[in-house]
Amino acid sequence: MKQTTMKAGDEKVINEDRTFFCSELVAKGFKLLGFINDDTSCTQFYPHHFSSKGDSFLKLASDTLIGPELQIIIDNDEKK
Repeated sequence: MKQTTMKAGDEKVINEDRTFFCSELVAKGFKLLGFINDDTSCTQFYPHHFSSKGDSFLKLASDTLIGPELQIIIDNDEKK
């Protein structure tokens, strides 16, 4: 998937030919928004890091937290 170059001021944030694994994209977004204060490469983040048990790896900003997960169950019988 080709990405559009995104700029913050004069700084290029995402290269045009950059592709992402799902957790890399979330990590990049969290960093750009200031939720993660870390210089760790986005390639080092995996889906479990974004769970309530993995948030210690994230080095979240002091006013940011990840709450407990919610389990969503869809009953296909009730859709009809």
